[in-house]
Amino acid sequence: MTREQMLLVLLFAGLLLIGLLIAWLRAMRPDGEDARIPYERPDFRDRAGFAVRDIPGDEIVELQGCYLSHRNTVGELEFRIEPGWKAVLRVAQAANSLHLEELDGPYDENHVVYLDGVRVLVRSSPGGLFLGSWTRGDFRYALYCEEGEMGMTGGLIDDFVREMDAAAG
Repeated sequence: MTREQMLLVLLFAGLLLIGLLIAWLRAMRPDGEDARIPYERPDFRDRAGFAVRDIPGDEIVELQGCYLSHRNTVGELEFRIEPGWKAVLRVAQAANSLHLEELDGPYDENHVVYLDGVRVLVRSSPGGLFLGSWTRGDFRYALYCEEGEMGMTGGLIDDFVREMDAAAG
């Protein structure tokens, strides 16, 4: 083997080693899938390219927190619903997943309702477990409650479907 051939083999081996090191370092760092970035208000334009412009105005629904998650593609709005129940609304541009598999539960009922012409898939169970999901315009939405009064979230879903509004830009 000539000196040039040995140099090429060493160069190739060095590049391969550097590539493996970069791949290992990427595998070791957090991938951002579980990272939740807190926001003061639901304006995610800096990272996700959209903002939530309107939320339900019902007096028993209070916005408690705003987060950006799932590799900066999903906005999460946490609500307190009187008398103390918690609801999470996820919103993302229609091309992105809402990662509803994380909210998969033992739902006893699945049905579709239409609210102002918007198709809403409703999943629920006794005890208040609830997941309602819909698409309007260029955005996907999902409202999730782990517990609550029976029918409470079903009664509020129409407010969320009609009043939630997100916009790109």
